[in-house]
Amino acid sequence: SSPGRTGWRMELVNQMIDDDDDFASLFMHVFLRIANNDLPPSVRERLRNCRLLGIDKNAKKVRPIAIGETFYRMAAQMVLDHAKVQIDEHFGDIQLGINKRGGTEHAIHHARHALGPDSIFATMDMSNAFNSPYRKEIKKVLSDPKWAPFWHMYNLAYSEHSDLIY
Repeated sequence: SSPGRTGWRMELVNQMIDDDDDFASLFMHVFLRIANNDLPPSVRERLRNCRLLGIDKNAKKVRPIAIGETFYRMAAQMVLDHAKVQIDEHFGDIQLGINKRGGTEHAIHHARHALGPDSIFATMDMSNAFNSPYRKEIKKVLSDPKWAPFWHMYNLAYSEHSDLIY
């Protein structure tokens, strides 16, 4: 995957973890500190900042792509892996986006099946849908102690602004 601002790539970190127990222990400690948001303010800021790329959408528009820091993404994946059972128990079959191989394909097949063979199925790209979640509602849900592992990651990501570095 693409590196964040520091240039570290997941492949390099994974290789270091696989090849050396001392590195594995060191990175596990780093990931746990990130997952618990137990970091100095300067480190939090660096983890929140993203590398910004512009990809041509068409002749007149550019799609902004923000690439988060590798260590933050790896810590977030660790939290998701740890909470897989909790996520599955809470959301059941309605959640197809996290820890579900082929989740998008399953959603499309379920929708086509529900609509029937003579129906038309269309999708639309919402305007800036990725950056329009209801963060206050998310914060409220994550304040429940059962979601504590996610609270720390959410707080790290959204408690202060993030710089986009082009």
